[in-house]
Amino acid sequence: MSDRGEANVYRLYPSQFQSKTYRYLITELIYKLFDNNLCDKESCLDCKKLNPRDVSNRCKIFRSRYERKKMNVQDKRYEDDLQEAKNLDADSMSYDELEVIAMNYFDKFYDEDKNKLDVDMLATVLWKEERIDLGHNKKYRLAKQIIYDNPKLFEPKPPIHKDNVEKVTKEKAEKETLSEIERDYKEIKKIDEKQN
Repeated sequence: MSDRGEANVYRLYPSQFQSKTYRYLITELIYKLFDNNLCDKESCLDCKKLNPRDVSNRCKIFRSRYERKKMNVQDKRYEDDLQEAKNLDADSMSYDELEVIAMNYFDKFYDEDKNKLDVDMLATVLWKEERIDLGHNKKYRLAKQIIYDNPKLFEPKPPIHKDNVEKVTKEKAEKETLSEIERDYKEIKKIDEKQN
């Protein structure tokens, strides 16, 4: 390619005895702009019909549609790059900083039944809430640090024995029946006082 729409075609001959390659010019190619018969302009970029406010007045030849599509793709790339720049980079943050941020959402990635952290949920929560992208190794190391720095949160709960549960439920039932009896007695007493 020598210029936009212009190219030279060569035939290459390798030397048999040396490490040289000889080239011979065959022809020059000149491609006119596509839809050149419909529009004589060199470029669509400075044309007023490329992106007018009124969509019905837009130029409909292939070149202008291509330029609009190219602009849209480029704008999308700029937006994606801007969003990526806004995302917090976990590589530049220390584990202590990540831990402070993660502890704000502790209840979302802590599994009470198993008394463990759900590491994948930790990474998901940090991405959804704070736009922090954690790598595979970093999320496991962060989870270990959270466990190390907060051991009281992960202490095993005392086992519940069947006998203890039965005692507690009996005591609770007795208290409830006593409180119901007391309420009924108070109501009856009030009624008697009103009648006298």
